Amino acid sequence: MLFLSGLVLQKQAPIVLIHGVMEDGDAMKDMQLIMQQQIPDLYVKVCDLGIGFEQSIFTSLDYQLEQLVICINNDPQLSSGFIGLGFSQGGLLLRGYLERYNHEKFPVLRFIGLSSPLAGEFCGVDSKCVFLLDFPDWLNELIFNVEFNKIFYDHFSIASYWRDPYNLDAYYQNGRYLLDLDNERTFNPQYKTNFMSVDKMILFGSESDGIIEPWQSAQFGFWKENSDSEVYSMEERDVYQLDLFGLKTMNEGGRIVLRKTHNNHLHNIHNKKFIVEELAPFVKMDVE
Repeated sequence: MLFLSGLVLQKQAPIVLIHGVMEDGDAMKDMQLIMQQQIPDLYVKVCDLGIGFEQSIFTSLDYQLEQLVICINNDPQLSSGFIGLGFSQGGLLLRGYLERYNHEKFPVLRFIGLSSPLAGEFCGVDSKCVFLLDFPDWLNELIFNVEFNKIFYDHFSIASYWRDPYNLDAYYQNGRYLLDLDNERTFNPQYKTNFMSVDKMILFGSESDGIIEPWQSAQFGFWKENSDSEVYSMEERDVYQLDLFGLKTMNEGGRIVLRKTHNNHLHNIHNKKFIVEELAPFVKMDVE
């Protein structure tokens, strides 16, 4: 039997799957079916944020988080808690739910991040912006020249976690969603308490990801200042050493699990072998 924050799990906890950017809930259907085959009594909730994949790009993460809260808390089967699995941008939305709402909404019991930009995203000087190749040139210009403009924040989701290592003063002055969750502007003790309320946090990242830059962001690493070729590991970053939101406490308590894969970005949600052998075991909760 698993005890967690006063809750007792007497059966397999349900799971909530959260899709990434330029996707909708249908992107998680393969994973949903495979998970249900592996764990027959598993209840799977796929949260579709907004109307179609366009809103996953052209709305702020604060707005998308509101949609996630509605999706989760309108389902009574999640009321006793759930395992949260966020893919790509969905992992950062799951982190927002955990830190901002876990003390008052249906609680996340276990956090699984799958190639998520948990420490931010930046590319384009020494690194390659693969995910931008399909966007028109004017949108590329928007990202690099008005990255902290209010219009950009309100109408382009990546602005919520775009962390330019060459322009950190602007980030610390004008950043929103990620800066807030990292407790780097105004310290919110509830965020830290909520972050540490899960039994464990499993973070998957891949050197072959091709989308998340740097790929170590999936495990709370990020570019060094004035570089997008050299990376600080999770343990080397200030937010870890100062334990601003509980990451150090969680890690030193053995509750951060880091897993490296060889998957490219989309392979994570469609590769049956990976889902069965590497992902599903972390979804199975202890049962009496």
